Amino acid sequence: MTFSEFKKNFYARVTHLEWLDVPGENVNLLKVVLDGLKVDYVKRGKVRAYMHWPYLFFAIYRMMKRFTSRQNSGYLDDGSDSHKKTKIIIDNGRIVKDVYGNHKSVYFENIKPLFSNEELLVVNEKMSPNMEASKQVHFYALSEKFQWCKLSKEENDFRKKLKTTYKKIKSIGLFNHHELANIKFAIHKFFVEYLVWKRFLCEYTNLDKAYFVCHYHKEGLILALKQAKIKCIELQHGLIAAQDIFYVFPNAVRSIKDKSLFADELWVYGTYWKNVVVKGSEYDQDQIKVIGYYLYEPIVPEHSMPNAHDNVLVITTQTTLHQFFIDFVIKLYENQQSKITNLTLVVKPHPAEQSEIYCKAFAPYSAISVVNTPINELFTKYKYNISVYSTTLFDALRFGVKNYVFMVPQCSDYVNEILAANIATLIDDDFSNFRLDHNTECNAKDDYYAAFNEKLFLS
Repeated sequence: MTFSEFKKNFYARVTHLEWLDVPGENVNLLKVVLDGLKVDYVKRGKVRAYMHWPYLFFAIYRMMKRFTSRQNSGYLDDGSDSHKKTKIIIDNGRIVKDVYGNHKSVYFENIKPLFSNEELLVVNEKMSPNMEASKQVHFYALSEKFQWCKLSKEENDFRKKLKTTYKKIKSIGLFNHHELANIKFAIHKFFVEYLVWKRFLCEYTNLDKAYFVCHYHKEGLILALKQAKIKCIELQHGLIAAQDIFYVFPNAVRSIKDKSLFADELWVYGTYWKNVVVKGSEYDQDQIKVIGYYLYEPIVPEHSMPNAHDNVLVITTQTTLHQFFIDFVIKLYENQQSKITNLTLVVKPHPAEQSEIYCKAFAPYSAISVVNTPINELFTKYKYNISVYSTTLFDALRFGVKNYVFMVPQCSDYVNEILAANIATLIDDDFSNFRLDHNTECNAKDDYYAAFNEKLFLS
């Protein structure tokens, strides 16, 4: 099922989005339900949605966890005065190394220096190598400290309302058993993350703005921020397309968007992306601002990459599609090695993927390399990029790199969108039309990526 088909199917079934309202609260669980259905937590392994248990079992379980959890584990604060903190960054933990081996945040390295250490609070969503100092904050420690605390009456009332909402969703009969299990866990996950963030933010009473990437899968955070009257600013993380499940929502969402836990503003790379998002109903035009290309791009040693020549092809992969990429790369190499002199394939896995999958698959092929080199370095050195759908197809335009795409049936809507944007050439299944052609121009680079607008952070 393509993403477009998923969206069409969902909104054909759920014709009344008010069904997802939490009674007595200014909250609608549309995004939480979509989170459960899209991620498919049940398929990933055993899940325990204890929030839905009867109160006695729920309370006993949490009491037991209070005694066993590491409530005093490290990284709980940065040692500065919490009352001086006015800005918070929630860093998703995507890290690269600079030329000196220092770990840098891809999304926030260029933003952190715009604030003083006294006013800026950074919370890392993942444990990562950039934890040089023991006083950095990470979400795991916050979760251990706050999620098992005894519920207040207000918190338990909210839990009861969420349980009521789930029962209503179940009674409507729109979702099968597997879907309901995922929705049930997504509501549980939302509640737990909300508790953690709500309690943590109570310690920082002067925060007024929060910066993060990806408004989806962060509904608990966003609710806690909004209740604390902290402005939520989402920074574009990568590709945004009309086919996305969590962007360009249909018009039916407009009536509930203000209670559906979107960010207050979305800051995008360029006007192209703003024009895509504004076609949906989740953000009004004045909520979408152009920040430009704000990501950190490191310089890495030359010896970390294969030697440059005209016949090096970069393949940039996409999450959940590893088998398609493995099959394509092997087929491409075996089909073209006798036609292209000194053919070399450089596979760059998506940051959310395990490189080992590709390393194992391509081990028999000396001309196929798997690298974690930053995209900017790859595109500075090599002339061709192949993908299915990815932000790298747009990144390539900044470096004059020629793009190709191949078709994966479940992603055909994304591929067709890339082709409609006229930024890539489709490779036929039999490679009959495949030619290395570096004669490519893009006259709209600024539409995709404007210059970094630091002044937005001062407004």
